[in-house]
Amino acid sequence: HGALAMPERAVPVLEKAVSLLPEDRRLRAMLAEGLREEGRLDEAGTLLEELIGGFGRRRSPERAAAHLELARVRRDQGRMDEAIVQLDTASKMDPSNVRILKTLAELARENEELDRAERAYRTLLMTVRRAGDDVVELGIGPAGALLELSRIADSRGQDKQAEELLESALESLAQDDTE
Repeated sequence: HGALAMPERAVPVLEKAVSLLPEDRRLRAMLAEGLREEGRLDEAGTLLEELIGGFGRRRSPERAAAHLELARVRRDQGRMDEAIVQLDTASKMDPSNVRILKTLAELARENEELDRAERAYRTLLMTVRRAGDDVVELGIGPAGALLELSRIADSRGQDKQAEELLESALESLAQDDTE
């Protein structure tokens, strides 16, 4: 779920499955992802808001994943501020989720919120360092996070810090063949 593109014609099958099993959160989440990928953003957003509402006050990795998907919908709708709010919420529920942290960092940078992007990349850096050999599966490793932090420092005119972070990224690359 979330790693590969939805197979063509999956949405009608998922719509039928959800009509038969409307309380199945996993099916509803998969349908929302498929709707987003088809560009049916309003429907995906509504479905995800209902799904999130169904969790009540419970905070879980499953709910965090729904907030992540809603953030993707809001981003695709051009509603960046709302997307970032959803990602902030998701990161509080599942603070070591690399996909959430990476998406938050990227969107904050894209939205020119450099402080928020820097915090997210630093948290991501600590998380991927703890992940060890699983870095390949995560799609970003320490070197990638350090490189992004270097870019942020460079865009702020912090040349010395940007250079140090870039050197650290290169050292990280030299030490780890998986990156």
